[in-house]
Amino acid sequence: MAQIKNEAATPSLVDVIKLRMYERNLTIDSLAELLGMAKESINGLFSGTYQPTLNIGRTIRQHLSIDPSIVIGV
Repeated sequence: MAQIKNEAATPSLVDVIKLRMYERNLTIDSLAELLGMAKESINGLFSGTYQPTLNIGRTIRQHLSIDPSIVIGV
């Protein structure tokens, strides 16, 4: 009989940011303002063309209450 793994995959940073946006009723514009980022950077993060710096990652973690391991991708 095959074993079934009982582990959930770790969500991506983008998935958690989108969840926080939903929970807090944030738009891309309001998220960009909250984080002090350009709207284009947020869109780049969502599309995978922008990799946040450590300082931006820290800001995202602090303002959106995201686990540090998700922010750094471990």
